[in-house]
Amino acid sequence: MSELCKNKTPEEIRKLSTAFRAMMLGEKTGDQLPELGDASALEGVKKFSARIKCAMLAWEAVEKCLDQVLGNNSGLFVRRFTVLTVYVQFSITLPACSLAY
Repeated sequence: MSELCKNKTPEEIRKLSTAFRAMMLGEKTGDQLPELGDASALEGVKKFSARIKCAMLAWEAVEKCLDQVLGNNSGLFVRRFTVLTVYVQFSITLPACSLAY
């Protein structure tokens, strides 16, 4: 996900998040969403309902950061978003954004 979001605008990241969610909910297949790249390999997770939430966790965190930061200071966000770092433990480092998962 972090590789997919690098150098993208907030609008592009929202589209990616929406596409990933559609894939997880079975609304679209990975083949129909080439913009997801390697993330489409997670399509099989939708067969295990208990794991869908795990697969969506990082995407939901980014969506909340977008909501939080764009509501406060979108100019700062656009300049600094390229330093977004998502760790395997789903901790997120982003200026002016704090989430606890």
